[in-house]
Amino acid sequence: MLPAGKIFWSSIGQIGPIISVIFRKYWFVLLLPALSAYFTVIAFQSGYGVGDGGGKSFLIGSLFNFAFFLAQYPISISWTEKVVKKSEPILSFDGRVWSTWGYAFLIWIILLAPIGFIIFAFVALGKEGGMDQYFAGTTAIIASLVWWGMTQRFCLVMPSIALRNANTRLGRSWNLTKGHNLKIVCIMLPVLLIVIVSSAIAQAISQALMFDQVSAVLSSVGYGVVLMTTTMLWAEIHGRLFVFFLAPQKIGEYV
Repeated sequence: MLPAGKIFWSSIGQIGPIISVIFRKYWFVLLLPALSAYFTVIAFQSGYGVGDGGGKSFLIGSLFNFAFFLAQYPISISWTEKVVKKSEPILSFDGRVWSTWGYAFLIWIILLAPIGFIIFAFVALGKEGGMDQYFAGTTAIIASLVWWGMTQRFCLVMPSIALRNANTRLGRSWNLTKGHNLKIVCIMLPVLLIVIVSSAIAQAISQALMFDQVSAVLSSVGYGVVLMTTTMLWAEIHGRLFVFFLAPQKIGEYV
């Protein structure tokens, strides 16, 4: 039986060590959001559409921000290895990074395409079909959450790539997690809510404190810490789920 509660609380209990590792070993990754904020402020001060200076600065800032987003995947790989192998985390950029990016893109498409269709369909029904808009909106949200919950059955793909398990990808992850979908959602949903709330707060603080280059850089670094903590927390959970489904006899060592 999947020990959902134990996996959740064991993972949450690692937030402190995660933040410590971010500042001790992964600090250089935080240079990416810092540089993004620096160039974005220059763009804002120059005027986004005035001359080449503002436009180029905004583009550079956007590229640094995108690079920071991509960097979450090698971080996830290293932290998943740390969780499962109980070893020191080593941030490396090998072939697994490309596989992770590719499968992440595929899973995002699988997740977002139906959700986009659901939202479009119920908005159309609310506006053109005479359906009560409150009912349409509520139904769209519930249907989107149900589909998000279904896609959590792909939770073994990323740790399998990180741990070089070539036999487990989308199909096998879907089959192995059969019958456990509800418990997996019970683990993931509270984390999703924590991520949404903490990211919203961090983003609001970042926007409010963006008075000059120094405050913008510091607030963006804070937001970067939140995002990296989120990435590593997901890796904590996915790593433990990987152990349960691939080596269930050892799960007691991880919860």
